[in-house]
This record gives sequence, C-alpha cells and structure tokens, in this order.
Amino acid sequence: MNVLIIDDNQIDLLINQRVVKNLMPEAEIKSCISAIDALKYLEYLHINQEFEKLPDIILLDIRMPIMDGFEFLEKLNESPSLKLKIPKVLLVTSSIDPLDVQRSNEHPLVKGFIGKPLKMNALQEIINKLNF
Repeated sequence: MNVLIIDDNQIDLLINQRVVKNLMPEAEIKSCISAIDALKYLEYLHINQEFEKLPDIILLDIRMPIMDGFEFLEKLNESPSLKLKIPKVLLVTSSIDPLDVQRSNEHPLVKGFIGKPLKMNALQEIINKLNF
C-alpha cells in the first residue's frame, strides 16, 4: 500500500508517518510539506511511468499556505495520474469549521475527515470502512 501524507507542519508529518507505519508496517510512505510538492511528486511518477508508486491513500491537511487542501483536490481532479489510480483521500485537520466538513462530505475523492493529532484508532476505523 502506498500512502502520501501532505501537511505543512513537520511535527504533524512525523506524527502521521508514525501512526501510519504502526498501523500498516508494510506501507510505503511519501511525505510532502506542501500541496504543490505533492502535485509535483504525482506528476513525476506519471512522467516516469512509476505507476506502482501512485498513492492508494492520501492523508491531506486542509489549512496550508499557498495551496490549501481543497485547492489540491481540484488540481488532483485534473491530474492524469487520477485516470490510472484513484486514491482515497482522508482529510486530517485541526479545523472545526462546519463548512470544511460539508465540503469534504461533498467531494467524491474524500473518504474521511479526521481531527488532529492523527490517532491510530481513528485511522484504523476509516481504513476498516474502506476495506484496506
């Protein structure tokens, strides 16, 4: 399983990596400090035909500078890699804004909304629902 973690906070990236690795020791994890870096990574995989490395799951922060999580999702919809493999996106956020929850529920790629800090039981529950 390939997991892409996108968060602008280094500490949250480390926490999320550790939680994923503890829950899924076999997972290949790639972390990006920005949504732009994540899009560049996906483009790199596509250009170099490394399709086997495309993510199965994306853990995505909502509130990030320059490009937020929802803007990333819109760009992801335009990505040619999406035609090859559709990832399950889990929003991992400290946002309590009801509009963020509503937007995430309405987006077809988003399969879950998890509060920060990421906890293993919350991720496990969603992973079980997604049949991974």
